[in-house]
Amino acid sequence: MSKATIDPLCTLRKAGPNDRVATALRGFKAEAKLPVRVLHERTNISTATINRILNGELDIRVVHMAALAEALGVTPMQVMQRSECL
Repeated sequence: MSKATIDPLCTLRKAGPNDRVATALRGFKAEAKLPVRVLHERTNISTATINRILNGELDIRVVHMAALAEALGVTPMQVMQRSECL
């Protein structure tokens, strides 16, 4: 019996919304190959806040999510779609 491939993002459906959005943002950050310092320069969000958002340690504000999405070259809708596994 073979194991089905499981999308790791879809396994987060049971996680809270901050965790799912953080995971989606981390994925886009990895794809863009951007360090936190560059995200800070593009968004004017402190590196500490960005790290806390990406680690799911901070309730993400819509303005932060939108700014980070733009800095990563994606739309907020793309972040939300990835976080919901649509």
